[in-house]
Amino acid sequence: MYRLNSITSWYVLMAILCIGLPVQGVVLKVPGQYSTIQSAIDAAETDDTVLLSDGEYEGRGNYDLSYQGKDITVQSETGPDGCIIRCGYLGRGFIFNSGETSDAHLSGITVERGYGEDGGGAACIDASPTIDNCIFASNTGLRGGALFLSGSDSSITGCLFYRNDGVLGGALHVVSVDEGRPTIDLCSFWENHGDQGGAIYTADASMIIKNCDIRDNTGCNGGALYGEDSQIQITDTAILRNTAAKTANLPTNGCDGGGGAYYINSKVDLLRCNIESNRVRVTDAGFAVESGFGGGLAAVMGTLKVIDCVIIGNSRGWGNGIYCRDSSLTAVRCYIAENAGVAEDQPLMQSLFYGGGVYAQYMEMINTIVAYNTADFGGGIYCAHGDKELINCTITQNTATTGGGLYNSGSNDDVRNSIFWQNFPDQISAQDGDTRGLNVNYSIISRGAFRDRKSR
Repeated sequence: MYRLNSITSWYVLMAILCIGLPVQGVVLKVPGQYSTIQSAIDAAETDDTVLLSDGEYEGRGNYDLSYQGKDITVQSETGPDGCIIRCGYLGRGFIFNSGETSDAHLSGITVERGYGEDGGGAACIDASPTIDNCIFASNTGLRGGALFLSGSDSSITGCLFYRNDGVLGGALHVVSVDEGRPTIDLCSFWENHGDQGGAIYTADASMIIKNCDIRDNTGCNGGALYGEDSQIQITDTAILRNTAAKTANLPTNGCDGGGGAYYINSKVDLLRCNIESNRVRVTDAGFAVESGFGGGLAAVMGTLKVIDCVIIGNSRGWGNGIYCRDSSLTAVRCYIAENAGVAEDQPLMQSLFYGGGVYAQYMEMINTIVAYNTADFGGGIYCAHGDKELINCTITQNTATTGGGLYNSGSNDDVRNSIFWQNFPDQISAQDGDTRGLNVNYSIISRGAFRDRKSR
């Protein structure tokens, strides 16, 4: 029903996973032997498999399904396209809250139109089932439109989260409650919406996201990802075309930005990720009236580390590529390019933009290219108050009103073995002409190196 034509590799994954899990114990067939899914689960014992024939499962006994703590498998015969649990917004698909372990499996099933305050499609509370090759679509919840994880070490693999809607996490809400570290692997999050975190919301949580495709999601803070007081590892993941959106004439003063991701008081590591074409959008009657923060990534009061990442084409915020306030930023071997203060469909602006590529207070940047970015102050990099090091970096072809390559706003900036070349209208500019905190050594700076300009 939900065809995944956009990514060829998905079909390879589906072919592998649809082979099914090794069948152990007794096989209980629905509807051949049992009229409802729950009745089959009730009859199952450890290592048994509840096998669902293709079809649509609706009504009592086919939603709010509980494994009751049993390490059993519920799976389809042919995969999620042919086996659909349709909840009708009467409840969620599955509830795991009886200590289920990783030996409890859910595989090859679509859960749609589910509803629950904690997870519209499924909830794992102090339980850690293994969920793979499932589709969660058009589910609604307060905490996690599709899936809620609390104190869970669940492994979620090869799943599609599509057009789910939640308040805290459009698709997924993760809270650790002092334990649990779920892993999200080879999953796709498409077109979900959440007030905080269009796709994924984390609070007091630790989690791993890898090999995922997160695109076209929308949220107030964090078009794709939002987190507080969390530790997040994201590797080999694409975060594309997500939007942090706010309508200025609505009472949404808490919406700040983070088109791709927004993290507060968190430790976030990104390795080999592609952060592309995300944006912050703030409108009032169709006109842009103010800027947000972090078209691509935003971090406040925490640490953000990006290694071997591409951050390109993000727009409309302070720090169009990366925004870090009261945070420590480490960028190593990254390409930060074509991030712009004004998106093509938002030409009317009433505010200024700071940091086309990067806005940072505390930063270490090594072997990184910052190119073709635009802003009013600091086309490439805006250096707010704090300490920064740029080592073996190339800052080129960036554009601003002042500080085409770098704008120093009274910070302590140490530039070594770096190149500033063909930035417009100048390479480096300092607030009020005060360059005392700027140290440039063993670097190549093209003409028009310094320019003085007042800023805030």
